[in-house]
Amino acid sequence: MNAKTKLESAGKVQLPKDVLEQLGFEPGQVLEVVPSARGILLRRPFAKSGRRTEDVLAEIRKIVKYEGPAVPVEELSFPSPEHWRREP
Repeated sequence: MNAKTKLESAGKVQLPKDVLEQLGFEPGQVLEVVPSARGILLRRPFAKSGRRTEDVLAEIRKIVKYEGPAVPVEELSFPSPEHWRREP
């Protein structure tokens, strides 16, 4: 999708209707403006899910099946080759 628009007075930019529809942007919606090396990125702000951290971690544990011993965080950050060869 390539579209062109003009920078209007006071720095306003009007996005083409078909682009807005394709991205699901609506009038009055808040967008984040993120500068990048190649220009700017417009995106919806990240929204918090409202779920507790413990609930999210419980869901992850259901997906990731690790049945070995508990591993200290320090070893996860900089694991040694011996750690990964260790039998559970």
